[in-house]
Amino acid sequence: MANELNVAVSISASNATTLINDAVAYQVAQNMAGKYKEESVQTFTATPIAFRIGSITNVGYVVIKNTAASYNLLVSNGAGGAPVISIPPGGACLFSSATNTLFGAASAGTVDAVISVYEA
Repeated sequence: MANELNVAVSISASNATTLINDAVAYQVAQNMAGKYKEESVQTFTATPIAFRIGSITNVGYVVIKNTAASYNLLVSNGAGGAPVISIPPGGACLFSSATNTLFGAASAGTVDAVISVYEA
C-alpha cells in the first residue's frame, strides 16, 4: 500500500416517518504521487481567505470540519467566486479538488474550521 491515498465514506439514514432506511458506502483508492498532508485550524470571516496548504503542490482530497456553533462555512475556488459548498455549524465535508486554490468565508460572524488537505 505504498504511494496510495485511500478514502472511505459511509452514510446511513433511518427515519420511520418518511420510510427512509438506507446505507451507502464508497471506497476510492488513487495513486498518490505527493507526500504531504497539511492540517490547520483557520478562522474565517465574511471576507474570503485562502486555505493553508503548506508545501502541497497538487491538492488531492480535502476534509473540513466546521466547529462554529452558529454560522455556515462557505467554500469557493476563488477569492471572489461563488460558494460551491456550504458546511453547516458542526458539519463536515470530504471532497476531491480539481484546484489548488480554495477559499473559505463565514456566512456571518466568524467560523473556525479544522481543515486537512492531502496531496494527490
